[in-house]
Amino acid sequence: MTQPNKLDHAVSEIYEAALSPEKWDSALVAIAEAMGASHSAMMILENGHLVDGSMPMMDPAHLKTYANIKANEPTGEFGIPPETVSLGKVVGIDSERDRESFEASVEYREWWTEHDLGIGALFANLAIGGSRLAQIGIYRPRDAGFTLTDRERLENLCDHLLRASRIEKRLSSNLSQTSGSDSHGFTTNLIVDQDYQILTDANPTLDYLRELGLIEASRFGEKLALRHNELKNLIDKAQPPAQSGGSFAISSTDGQRVWIDVTPASPKGSETDWLCLDRPAALVQVTLPKKRIPLRVHGLAREFGLTPAERAVAVEIIKGDGRAATARRLGVSDSTVRSHLSVIFQKTGVHRQAELIELLVG
Repeated sequence: MTQPNKLDHAVSEIYEAALSPEKWDSALVAIAEAMGASHSAMMILENGHLVDGSMPMMDPAHLKTYANIKANEPTGEFGIPPETVSLGKVVGIDSERDRESFEASVEYREWWTEHDLGIGALFANLAIGGSRLAQIGIYRPRDAGFTLTDRERLENLCDHLLRASRIEKRLSSNLSQTSGSDSHGFTTNLIVDQDYQILTDANPTLDYLRELGLIEASRFGEKLALRHNELKNLIDKAQPPAQSGGSFAISSTDGQRVWIDVTPASPKGSETDWLCLDRPAALVQVTLPKKRIPLRVHGLAREFGLTPAERAVAVEIIKGDGRAATARRLGVSDSTVRSHLSVIFQKTGVHRQAELIELLVG
């Protein structure tokens, strides 16, 4: 197989693995062949220590030995810090100082040399999820290395690996991310992982949840994380082996009760979908005070000059079940609701129902 064909084959295998995670070993072998490498590896690091992964062209027992060595290594001494290296950027142990330090390490003396791995190996971060980091490694024998062209080739493959990561993430969860209304008030759903980070897309109620002291910016700065200790404890209980979840209530600044319900998530995935680190651990449902929503709509109605009929449509449309349901509750036709919405869009400057709900819920 020629070099271009090997690269095409590797790309094909990457996307096959995104759809069927049990095929990642085949993808890693194809990547190694496309790179002219003697070994390739997928490594999952947690707080700097190797906790999972595969090196399919090597005896699995050897990788287990490597994990034991890494477990006793100072955190982050030779790893790629997720805070400093962007996803998909290919790096190596390049400086003379780093090479000398690595050659003096137990990892190099007791493992790399035994398996004839060159110090000129290449690495790239592929996914970050809480305290976990997915990393790919490409290796040649000890007396060989990789060229600048090799690095560019691996970076091109990393573009496909990052896309594969996004595909895996979309396929990993079948949880609802919608919000709606019940007898207690307006309920918003948050999907969170085991590190309490919020996986749900931007939610119109997040500012209010910050006010309640439930969420804060995560340490990576890219996501929001839960901060309430009782809520964290329930998320812990929602995971195996308990998988129980639970409920509690807190008071808002105006003394109204806000209910929080935590239920276990049932993500679709496997032990080998390594690039999908953002795995749902729990569904958090926050029921906001019912009184707060109409009061905000009333204030916005004055601000944007909404008529009483338009305001009534706005209050009902927040419930998220569509125009037809809104029309039934108000006792009007669907075309009347559509007409009112068109005027509301013009007055408020929004273009879709989702944008209107975000404006009204605040």
